[in-house]
Parts: sequence; C-alpha cells; structure tokens
Amino acid sequence: MDNNYSLHQPGLEPCLDPCLNNTSPCPFRIINGACLATIGVMGIMLSLCVVGMIASRIVKLPERKSLFILNVATNDVFLSILGAMRGLGLAKNLVSYQDQEGEPTLICQIYAVVSSLFKNNLSWVLIPLTVDRFVAVVFPTRYTAWMTRRTCIILIATPWSLLVLLNLYDIISVLTGYVKLDYDTYQHRCMYNERRKTIEPLVLLLIPMVTICLLYLAMFTVILRHKIKSSRFFISTSAIILTGLLSTVPEILFSTFKVETSYEVFMIFGVTFFYINGVCNPLIYLGTHRKFQRQMLTSQL
Repeated sequence: MDNNYSLHQPGLEPCLDPCLNNTSPCPFRIINGACLATIGVMGIMLSLCVVGMIASRIVKLPERKSLFILNVATNDVFLSILGAMRGLGLAKNLVSYQDQEGEPTLICQIYAVVSSLFKNNLSWVLIPLTVDRFVAVVFPTRYTAWMTRRTCIILIATPWSLLVLLNLYDIISVLTGYVKLDYDTYQHRCMYNERRKTIEPLVLLLIPMVTICLLYLAMFTVILRHKIKSSRFFISTSAIILTGLLSTVPEILFSTFKVETSYEVFMIFGVTFFYINGVCNPLIYLGTHRKFQRQMLTSQL
C-alpha cells in the first residue's frame, strides 16, 4: 500500500502530517504535490510516445532492443500514473478507503497491488538491459547465440513473476472480491505480510542494484582494457540504468536502512525523485537516438 511517512519526530511541524490534524495543507505540500503531479503527467505522455513508436514500428529497432525498451517504458507509464495520482492526492484517498468495520475496501486493495507491482519493479526492470549490454561487451562473439528472443522474454518475465509471487496473497484477495477472513486465515496473512516486509527490500532493491553494479564493473574493466568504443545504445542504456539506480537510492536509505530525515527531504528525494524515470528515460532516448529524435519532434502522438 502507498506508504505515508511517519512524522512523529521532534521538531517537525504537526501541520505536515495529514494524520495529525485536518487543517488545510501547508504550502510545501501543495508545491510538492503540484511538482509530482506534473512529473507524473509528463512521464505518462513521454513514455506513451516511446511505447507507441516502438510498438507500431514507427521507430524500427532490433527486436532485442525493442523488447527491453518496451519493458522499461511500459513500467514507466504505470509508475508515472502512480506518481500523478499521488501528486494529485488521489493515492492518499484510495489508501484511506475503509468500510464500516475499519477494513480496507476493494479499491484500496487494487491500488495497493498495482502500486506494489510497478514501484517494486523499478530496479528489476533494469536487469535485462544490463545483462544484454554485459553479454555484448564481455562476450561479443556469443551475443547472437545467447541473446535469443526466448532469452529476452525469460529475462523480462522473471522479475514480473517474482513480483506476482510476492504479492500473490493480495492478488488472490482482489480477484476473490476481498472476502472477509476468519481469525486463523487473518493471522496467517499478517505473518505473511511481516515476512514480506523483511524480504522485499533485500530482493527488490538491494539484490538488483548490487547485480547491476557488479556487471557494469566487469563491463568497464573490459572496455578500458581493450579500449572498446562505446555504442550509442550502450550509452543510452547506461544513462537509463544510472537514472533508475539514483532514483532508487533514497528509497533504500529510507525504507531499508531506516535513515531518519525531515519531512521535506523525504518527500523530495524519497517520493518525488522516485517517479522521475518516466520523464528522464524518454529524454535519454531523444538525446541518444536519431530515430527517436526525428519521430518525437515530428510525431503527433
């Protein structure tokens, strides 16, 4: 579920915590919400342009590259939708929906599952791009044999399958109409959620980040040793991966290592900055690929 930051810390203004009172929002909340909503809307439009141009073959790329970029761009679209919803205050309304008995409603559960899937996939969605460039740089003679269409699909499908498994309990609840649980089932679900909270930061954030860093270390070692000239696609994918990692670092610090900070710092770097990929990635395509430059400047999408 979309987490609200705990503001019960000394020195913070109580008006910054929506859970503490019902007064009108502070100026910072309004400005930050407007920025986040703007980033979300821009990310939706730009990422949809990328998806549309690749899916319709307006921009023709090799199949492997098309699959990987489509995977990232599709995740960016839904991530940008979540960012826009949060910036407009819709996410807060959804997660606060409760029935008369104080339990989350179906719409709350749907939002929680969708949010968990696409936000937690931000790091893993970069793995296929990294593996593709790793094989191309370190094992260039075997690239065609190893990076087949089947391999690409497996690389893309594995993170999504992992996320579905981690959210399986919530997904079943949504598909079954969020039926009322008896006491034993409820206790089992609570234990499952507690275990998931312990596993998720490690599996969804730290492991993919460390994997990407190790693979890039190996790539740069080969590039510097053999003085290999970097291709345009390598530069663009590296920029996409770097942007994704940088936007994930604050989330790791705040959620995994429990770094305490002020509300303003958390909202800027832990929330707003997290959703910036949907804007940055299409601009990276535009800046590094001439095909995207021609089409995005002339397209009426």
